[in-house]
Amino acid sequence: MKKRKNYYLVLIIMFITLGAIGYGGYVAYNKIVNASKTKQDNNSTTNIKNQSQNTLPELDLATWNIQNFGSSSPKEGTKVQAVAELISNQDLKFVSVQEVSYENWSAIEKVIRVLKERYNKNYSFAKSPLKLFSTSRPKSKESYAIIYDPTVFEEIDNKGLDKFEGKDIEFTRPLWISHWGVRNSSTKFWIINGHLDSPSNNKKEKEKANPTINGYKWMQQGEQEVKEFLDIKNAFESIKKIYYNNSQIDEAIIFNGDTNIKKEHFNYANKYYEDLGYETGYHKQGKLAEHFLTSMSKNGYVNPYDKFIIFDPNNSVDQVEPNKYKFDLYNVFKNNVLDRQKYLSIFSKEKGKESLKNIKDNDIVKKISDHTFAKIKLKVHK
Repeated sequence: MKKRKNYYLVLIIMFITLGAIGYGGYVAYNKIVNASKTKQDNNSTTNIKNQSQNTLPELDLATWNIQNFGSSSPKEGTKVQAVAELISNQDLKFVSVQEVSYENWSAIEKVIRVLKERYNKNYSFAKSPLKLFSTSRPKSKESYAIIYDPTVFEEIDNKGLDKFEGKDIEFTRPLWISHWGVRNSSTKFWIINGHLDSPSNNKKEKEKANPTINGYKWMQQGEQEVKEFLDIKNAFESIKKIYYNNSQIDEAIIFNGDTNIKKEHFNYANKYYEDLGYETGYHKQGKLAEHFLTSMSKNGYVNPYDKFIIFDPNNSVDQVEPNKYKFDLYNVFKNNVLDRQKYLSIFSKEKGKESLKNIKDNDIVKKISDHTFAKIKLKVHK
């Protein structure tokens, strides 16, 4: 009987020992697995952090000369409807607009309403200051606007610096200066919005044709628009001097707008500003490409009038790929971006035509504008 008791005792001890060993192994295994998982999680977090630090989100900045954009553009008309639809379907958050009727932003207001009513999108707009015109050329008065998404962008203090009338030449239409920020970020930038003097010489103003300036012959240009183009650099300098007191600047300054500088001078015009330390909006700029032509005639694109000139001390601005620089407004119906039948009906009502047979795509496009919009990218620094 005693032997049997000893036998059971030994068995109990063995089971206890084996259980302890098993439990210890289980604990050790869990520690190894958890340590490995923690390491993987830490690596994953580090990778996400590194990715967010190295890859900044980007936002499009667009510039668009919308021909004769004022009270004559009805809310249900081709121009207002198309501009609103393109802002919506191209997801434009920031559009600098030139050729707004002088101190009449009713067409811009109509676009804002259409964006809300038909696309359920809330946009705001900023407008150029009152009495922004040249006293020597009062017949050329126009205003500017910027249509923007207020959940993304906000206009910020410019300390009264809101225009540039010219230093070396009086601008036919003074430039509008505005200061902007991207919400929930440290990104700030300036926009210089401009529509330079019309191309060719104005005989009434005794303007010289085909001027030679800085040793370069500007064929088929008038002296006024050329001197205005060359004087844009002083608009940049005015911001640096007045706002920053010539101290170090870490915000981009961007000129955008219609320069009226013809394609024959594309390379020289770009090199002029690049030699001064500025960037252009052209990606890998070389020979003039079809992608950079933004003004239109009945046969297609003609001139690279709409440009960006950029002071970028903090690497905040990027050029887009050449084939994305401009939106193809000329082929907007052929490419099914806008519905032809819809706009054919709108256009026909505006023109009062019963027959739709003789209306061409270009007839409708010209009603929208004689320019398309161009884009660059703004990097958002958190």
